Amino acid sequence: MSRRGSFTRRLRGREPLTGVFQKLPHHQVTELLGASAIGFAVLDGEHAPFDPSTIDACQLASRAVDLPLLVRVATAAPEAILAALDMGAAGVLVPHVDSAEKAATAVRAARYAGGGRGFSPSTRAGGYGTRGLRDYMEAADRENLVIGQVEDAAALECLAAIAGTPGLDAVFVGRADLAASLGCEWNDPMLDDATRAIADAAASAGIACGAYLASPGDAPRYRAWGISFLIVGSDQGILRTGAEQLALSTKGIME
Repeated sequence: MSRRGSFTRRLRGREPLTGVFQKLPHHQVTELLGASAIGFAVLDGEHAPFDPSTIDACQLASRAVDLPLLVRVATAAPEAILAALDMGAAGVLVPHVDSAEKAATAVRAARYAGGGRGFSPSTRAGGYGTRGLRDYMEAADRENLVIGQVEDAAALECLAAIAGTPGLDAVFVGRADLAASLGCEWNDPMLDDATRAIADAAASAGIACGAYLASPGDAPRYRAWGISFLIVGSDQGILRTGAEQLALSTKGIME
């Protein structure tokens, strides 16, 4: 089975997955990531300069290289979720989900059955009109992922309700924003306690939990907490680190 074909099943099944953020808005970056062994990528529509045309081009490229591609939407607005899914995203990562109401709103915007997703068969996701209406709607509801990003102190008061939202496939710990919201540093035990609480709530609800991995050394403890999918960096970081390593490798020779 293709990476894209198995991605939803594996994430919902809480199998280990490793992905990266794509912050550079160009389809060739998507192609390059797809040529690697990375499990998935997330277009960062919240903190990078993506517009509809670049998201669309990257979604097309992801299909060419069989790379599961999520979109972190800028807001939980239904129109942002609709646009990402119509372009063919494997799912959406919705920021600042700090209540069950916000989680439910995101789910409704992404689902046809019992939801409020606007329907058009003329999109890439709809096969440009070649897929049967019922088959397409059922497949979309079955395959598209809705992931709520938990990154606010207020969310810690209602974790069970958020994780238990019907139709929510996973939660993702936004540790940087969560640290800022809690008023603590990245290495503060308070942040680890909050991360474990989010992972525990997800496990109790039977859904997956993901997190951003700032250091490879954190991976074992994240896995021990029940975090199954990790975002391990970004294309920007890969480029910067690679350039630095190249510069250092020739420093002694060129001086």
